[in-house]
Amino acid sequence: MTLSEKIKAFRKAKGWTQRDLAKFSGVSVESIKRYETKSVNITEASIKKIANALGAKIQDFYNDNMSVNMSANMSVNMSPICRQSGDNLSVNRKNLKKSQNEIHINIKDDTVYVPFFKDGAVSAGFGSQDFGNDCDFLPFKKQDLRLMFGAHSTAHIGVIPCIGNSMQPTIEEGELIVFQCDGSQNEGAIYVIRFEGELFVKRLKKRPLQLVSDNKDYEPIEPQADQELEIIGRVIGSYSINSKRF
Repeated sequence: MTLSEKIKAFRKAKGWTQRDLAKFSGVSVESIKRYETKSVNITEASIKKIANALGAKIQDFYNDNMSVNMSANMSVNMSPICRQSGDNLSVNRKNLKKSQNEIHINIKDDTVYVPFFKDGAVSAGFGSQDFGNDCDFLPFKKQDLRLMFGAHSTAHIGVIPCIGNSMQPTIEEGELIVFQCDGSQNEGAIYVIRFEGELFVKRLKKRPLQLVSDNKDYEPIEPQADQELEIIGRVIGSYSINSKRF
């Protein structure tokens, strides 16, 4: 099997398009097309990017005895989050579950890559528009997830930025919210919630049903029976990254 054939076989084993591979590897889609169809020179840097994106070892691409289905890391599948129209991605419980069932990239056994919905800000104020959005992937050590956020499982975890100040002082505006789709609906816990097409981060009060802010300047939201409400995931922590750009 040629190098071109191996790249194509690995990609198809993931269920990816060439555009998917380009997105997650950082290699242009034009280059991916050339690599898969022509005997062209490929730099080691490009091979490393492609291997990392596919969750494979770089040696797999040079081992003629390699079987795609038996490659050491191929059982760990990183797949684009449930595709909707075009290449847009949407933050919801079903998609997060599907993505996290497949998104553990064991480049190193103790590292997981968590989807970061950088353009899908959850509002901690009056709600942000719920729109299809792209995501990046943030590397975390499993031990760090346990120590920082008490995450004993790394399944179904996502990160999303918070805007608004209605959850102060618990969650500050601009912090990154770490949430987990664990199927819970715990009284008083903080959740990422879709309500009437908008995303919020609020405390859940069940009797009567209310979405409560920690900032007392905000009145509770009281969903009605005919209004759409979906609990996306339980907030297990938040953190901030202080940086300066010049």
